[in-house]
Amino acid sequence: MAFLFTSLASAGAQEFTQRQQEIFKTTAAVDGYLTEKLHCEFWATIKDSPAYYPGVEREISAVLGPMILDGLDFHKETWASIAKSYAARTAIKTDAYVAARQKLESNPSPEIRAAILPGLQKADDIIQAAAERTSYSSGDLTLFITPELIEQVKTGLDASFFRMQLLTNPTWDSKPKEWQLNEARLRVVSALPFTFEQQDLALANGVSAKSSSYSLNLDGENFVGLASVKVAAKIDESEAVLTRIAHGSLAAMGISSPSVVTVKFRGEASAVAAGYTQTADGPVNGSVRAIRPSGRDDIVLFFAVSATSQIDADGNRGTLEMSTVVD
Repeated sequence: MAFLFTSLASAGAQEFTQRQQEIFKTTAAVDGYLTEKLHCEFWATIKDSPAYYPGVEREISAVLGPMILDGLDFHKETWASIAKSYAARTAIKTDAYVAARQKLESNPSPEIRAAILPGLQKADDIIQAAAERTSYSSGDLTLFITPELIEQVKTGLDASFFRMQLLTNPTWDSKPKEWQLNEARLRVVSALPFTFEQQDLALANGVSAKSSSYSLNLDGENFVGLASVKVAAKIDESEAVLTRIAHGSLAAMGISSPSVVTVKFRGEASAVAAGYTQTADGPVNGSVRAIRPSGRDDIVLFFAVSATSQIDADGNRGTLEMSTVVD
């Protein structure tokens, strides 16, 4: 997706710099992010260019805006085709995929057509790899197309395009709004949308559970999320269970010895765990709250991960909690 957008450099009044292309890729990635600082950096580079003239921002935005909508259609149909191909073990390209692909490759600009054709070919290659259950390689990337990857990408596309629309608007216009996290039965106020993922979990003693989680990459170093975990067996109501769940949530991140305390949360029992671990890329600080809301059949988790500090992890979790309603 990022490749297609960065290939549109020739459509504007000037070519995008390498740094602008990096911002594109960061914004468009399924697990990407966008901050006001990155937005300002992107448009400041245009204003500082020797080729700048008044109104060029509007021209660039007018070109990229429609391409974002076309790109959204193309990528949704790409992954719909990938899912069908994986299931059938034969390459299947939906009629909508074929139509969306033809629209992109029929762009009236020869420069744009030449730039985006490699990206369209990559989509065809991924569909074929999914059908054959073989690995897909491009540059320094090699991966298997799996059901988990397909689901993650499909659910992350809407968030990616929301960020892309913010980036391609010359005016930063990210106002907090209420998001319905339906699968977790939560409501949260946030400037940016969360990415959804659902997993089947195998817990201790053969007990199964289903996790519906929503995560948000704040700035590449700080992440927050919410989750609803439904356990097939009856859940003990004691605080000890919440303590084990909070402890286990951080242990799953590699934080082996977190501190855990029990404390009331909106009148309900809850357990809060915090701790850090050292990785090859630096420290990772985690903060989790587990609660068992009255009248619900699940455990709700608030979590935050920070590469900057424990204070940031705890603070980001606290901010998330204040912005969330548990229905």
